[in-house]
Formats: sequence, C-alpha cells, structure tokens
Amino acid sequence: MNFFDVELRDGALVGSEFRYPLSAAFVDNLDAANGTTLTLGVRPEHIAIEEGESDGGIRATVDVVEPVGSDNYIYLHIGEYECILRTSSGVRPSAGTAVNISFDESSFHLFDAETNESVFERQTEYLPTSS
Repeated sequence: MNFFDVELRDGALVGSEFRYPLSAAFVDNLDAANGTTLTLGVRPEHIAIEEGESDGGIRATVDVVEPVGSDNYIYLHIGEYECILRTSSGVRPSAGTAVNISFDESSFHLFDAETNESVFERQTEYLPTSS
C-alpha cells in the first residue's frame, strides 16, 4: 500500500507535494476530520495514469516500469513520496517521464496520523443502530 501524509482542507486532501480534490459526497463523510493530520493509504491497483493534463490529477515522475505478466508495476516519485501503481501491460511510460495520476477515492484508507485509527471506522462507530 502507498501511504501519504495529508490534511483535509477545503474539499481536498493536501500533502506536501500535492492537492487532490475530493467529491462533495466524500467530503461530507469526512467533515469531522477537517483540518486533522491524516495518513492516506492507496493500493497500487487503485491508482491510474491519466491521459493528458488533468485538473484533479497529481504530477508524478516514472522511475521504473516492471512488467509482470498481464500487469505492469510502475514505480513513481511524487516529490518526496515513492509510489507504486499497478496497471495493464499495455500501459508502459518511459522512465523519467512525467505523468498525471489519479486515485480511486472509493478505495481510500484514511487513518488519524496520531492514533493510526481508521477515520471511517471511528465515524461509523457512533452511528445509531436500528432496532
């Protein structure tokens, strides 16, 4: 899993090297975490390389492309962060190439940076149960 230190600010996850806008529905679910220092976890299969320039994408530099059968593992740098994404074998950017990547927000893992507690579990813990 890839991990990034972020904060939820103004409808986006903000890290030292990027600002990633979120959907309104996602932000509504995280309202209690606004301004909190978080750790974002994203699995390699939930990261995609975007075609062309993207308003919401994150700029990354390709370090290595590792072909593994029907998949490629692409090792990237986003500023100080190292990141791995998994994609089909047809996607094969050259080392040194700058690309835009995006995350599948429905597959985010968010943790409180101080307690390492899942933000999603903490929020559902206090939801009323039906009888």
